[in-house]
Amino acid sequence: MILSKNKILILLSCLFFSFAKEGDEIAAIDRCIAQTEQQLTKQRELKSLLVAYREKQEAFMKSQTKESAAEMVVLAAQILKMVEENNYQALFPTVYLEELRVFEMIAHKKAPARP
Repeated sequence: MILSKNKILILLSCLFFSFAKEGDEIAAIDRCIAQTEQQLTKQRELKSLLVAYREKQEAFMKSQTKESAAEMVVLAAQILKMVEENNYQALFPTVYLEELRVFEMIAHKKAPARP
């Protein structure tokens, strides 16, 4: 079983806190549960952004308006930011992350890097 960086960080922080105060096992598991709940909340937020992004992509393919393109670009930038802040890059194909980066550059009006 391969553990992600986030899972390893949660486990290490849980272990650290559990060893910090001997005899306070309940408080240690409470902290571990709180950290896990925070991660779950972030993952749910990311999922809702991903669903919205897919819907905006489909809307853009149908209408190809500036508004639908702008909404898609903004969502892509938000998704990329959240993925990078939470070290979720390993969960996504490289080509998908590259797509998000291109849209993120457009959102911030940066020129995409040329190969």
